[in-house]
Amino acid sequence: MAFFDFAATQYIKTIDTSEEIRVGSFKTAENLELQYMRPTIYITGTTLVTDERIRVNIYSERTYSAILYQSSWSNISEISGLMVKDRWIGWIRVDFNRENINKNITYYPTIELDNYTRDGQNFFIGFAHDFPFPIYDNGASLFYRHPLQAQYFGWV
Repeated sequence: MAFFDFAATQYIKTIDTSEEIRVGSFKTAENLELQYMRPTIYITGTTLVTDERIRVNIYSERTYSAILYQSSWSNISEISGLMVKDRWIGWIRVDFNRENINKNITYYPTIELDNYTRDGQNFFIGFAHDFPFPIYDNGASLFYRHPLQAQYFGWV
């Protein structure tokens, strides 16, 4: 799902070829089974190869040393109406296998892309910071101190 009316100034973390980017961290109010996550993805350029994929890795420690959970790959080309324009921003869904999330643990997700090669300013994929109108406000006044914007969905 794309949104039409969004702020003229967007704060986007571009992802480079073979880069795994850190989203921030999350902690839930209740124990749950994580079903899916929706980060806000931004795509610019018309050179989408059509086999780019996204996956989210979940770590249970700040050192990012061992993956605890991994989503299935989601195909970016399956976004409805994606290349109508040369710029697109919206949610993309990545599915998990109902992974157990403990309310007493802080989790650290990352995003990785597959079959993706950044082409300077001509074609790149990025992810929006949760700023200037944050969903999960942390009180920071600088965009790069905010996590990347994402929504988490699960079964309680």
